[in-house]
Amino acid sequence: MKKQIYLFLNILLFSCSIESSILSESASKGIDDILKFYGGYCEYSVGKVVATDEPTTTYFEVKLSKSKGVEKFKKDSKFASSNIAYRLYRNLTKEEKSNYSEIRTIIIFESGITKKYSFKSNELETVDNKTKTIDLVVDYLKDKDFEKISTILNDSSVIEYDKDALITQMEKVDSKYGNITEEGFRIFGYRKVKYNRKHKKYLRISGAIIRDNNSNELSVVMDPEKENNEVLTLEYTM
Repeated sequence: MKKQIYLFLNILLFSCSIESSILSESASKGIDDILKFYGGYCEYSVGKVVATDEPTTTYFEVKLSKSKGVEKFKKDSKFASSNIAYRLYRNLTKEEKSNYSEIRTIIIFESGITKKYSFKSNELETVDNKTKTIDLVVDYLKDKDFEKISTILNDSSVIEYDKDALITQMEKVDSKYGNITEEGFRIFGYRKVKYNRKHKKYLRISGAIIRDNNSNELSVVMDPEKENNEVLTLEYTM
């Protein structure tokens, strides 16, 4: 039998206003990060689920409502929710990350439709580590070092394509977008995807490269089980 314990209940946040006496500074930054991206109202709670036959689950839950920014993701709510969970998680301290076994999200759309998801902390940690590979790709793009991008691309193990042709196209169109800003890559969310009907799932992180002229979308597919910087493919707006 499960017993659910709420440590904090329904603390309403208006815009980017944070109750610093209740939230830690890092968690407040996480909530701010979410609201800066989507706008709207945010409620949060921290809870624990205790069961005799299952491991104890501790969670941080974020509820987003009255958000114009999230409305366009109504048909892709899990993708938007992954972004919400990750933006909170990445701002937590190492100790705080270890305190939560999962991040829960609730989105309430204008129509009243409610979508709920949960994301394991170890999965969010993998995403956090893999964004470092994306930052590396963006750094190479800043330096116009397309050869180094080519060295981390694997075009034969899972997804077959001509990486030389991809690099040539990237090099051809890159200059029209303008210089990459200090922000670099802005994450929109992530998915776990399959290729060639294989059972294994790969990690696809999507977002945009922020530039001073025209920002362009970028998705990067990687093997979540590998600790290196190998990239299986880049989906780069041409």
